Amino acid sequence: LGNVTEGTSANFTISASDADGTAITYSDTTGNLSSNSLTLNPSTGAITGTAPTVTADTTISFTGRASDGVNTTDRAFSIIVKNKTIDVVDIFGDSSGIGLYQLNNSYTNASGGSLPNLSDVGAPTFTTSIKKYGTHALDFGGDGKYIDINTTTRMYAISCWSYLDSGDLEGAGSGSNEYLIELRHDNDNNTKPYFYYHKSTQTGKHGLISLDTDTTASNQIGEIWINGTQHTSGEFHFDINTWYHIVVNAAGSTYQNTTRGNWNEGVRFGNRSDGSGSGKVGHIDQIRVFNRALTSSEIGQLYSGEVE
Repeated sequence: LGNVTEGTSANFTISASDADGTAITYSDTTGNLSSNSLTLNPSTGAITGTAPTVTADTTISFTGRASDGVNTTDRAFSIIVKNKTIDVVDIFGDSSGIGLYQLNNSYTNASGGSLPNLSDVGAPTFTTSIKKYGTHALDFGGDGKYIDINTTTRMYAISCWSYLDSGDLEGAGSGSNEYLIELRHDNDNNTKPYFYYHKSTQTGKHGLISLDTDTTASNQIGEIWINGTQHTSGEFHFDINTWYHIVVNAAGSTYQNTTRGNWNEGVRFGNRSDGSGSGKVGHIDQIRVFNRALTSSEIGQLYSGEVE
C-alpha cells in the first residue's frame, strides 16, 4: 500500500466493489493492523492511526477481507513503516556517527553526539524560508560569518546540504575560493580536506568546483561527493536555488595515515582556517560528522535515504 514514517499519521485505503451494488464490509483477518496501533474502518476500508515506533524499516503484512455478506475475497497487503533517521546521530549503528547538527535555530549537537556544540563568528542567521530538513537552516550571510566545531577529535567524513541563491558567492570571481567545509590542521601549511566554490561562468549556473585544478586540496587528501556521486576531475556547476548534498570523505590509507592527514583542530564551515576566505557561501543544513570514512553506499543513503 505504501510507506509511512514511524510516529506519523497513517492514511491508506483498501477497496472493493460489488456488481449488485451491495455494501462491502472490510476486515483484517490477521489482526496485524490492530496489533500495530492501526485501525481498519469496516465500512470505508480506510486504514488510519499513528505508525508504530521501529528501530529499522519494518513491513506490516496483513490479509484484508472484503465481504458483501454472501461472498468474501481475501487479499494480501503490506505497509512499510520507515525508521525515522533524520534525528539519529549514529545513523549506521556502529558508533561512527559522532555529530549531527540539524541547525533548527540552534547550534547544539543532537542527543547521542560526542562532539561539542557549534560556535559561530560574525553571527550567521537561522532562516525558516530556505531549509532542507526540520524547521530552519543556517544562512552564512556574508564575509566573516562562519561556524566551527572546536575539537581535537579527528573526523574522517563530513556530510551536509548546501544551497546557493543569487546573492551568494559575491566575492568568488577572479579565481577566489569560497570555503564551505575545511577540516582544520594545527599547522595551516599542511594539506587537509576541504570543499570550496568558485563563481560559475556557465549560463544558468551559479556555483562551480574545478577538480582538475584542485591540486593541493581534496584530490590529494580526500574525496568529494555531490548528490551521491564521487567527482574526481573536471568541473561541476551548481544550479541556483537548489539543495545539493556534499560529502568530504577521507577514504583510504593514503588519506588517513600520512602526517599531513593529521587534521586535529576541528572543522570550519563557511570560511578558511586562516580566515582569508571571502564572499557568501549560501545556506547549510543537516551537518553530520563521522569518525571513519564512509562507503559509497553509505553516502548514497545519506543523499537519498534520510527519513524525516
